[in-house]
Amino acid sequence: MRLLIIALMITPLLSGCGQVLSKAKNFAVIEYSDQTQEKAANEMDSGACPTLNTFINDYSVLRDQARGKIYKE
Repeated sequence: MRLLIIALMITPLLSGCGQVLSKAKNFAVIEYSDQTQEKAANEMDSGACPTLNTFINDYSVLRDQARGKIYKE
């Protein structure tokens, strides 16, 4: 009888676990060429960083996707 009561109590608790689906499955990951990465590395030394700003903006989009704020199909 005790086992039946435990099974009846656990079933509703575990059934909610399978219903949560992540919408962040299609990340817009951008691959940069070796030339672009080299340009960004050179910018770090010079102080002017337009390529690095692009990297940071792309990262913020990826971060928001991972947090579920943006969903792209």
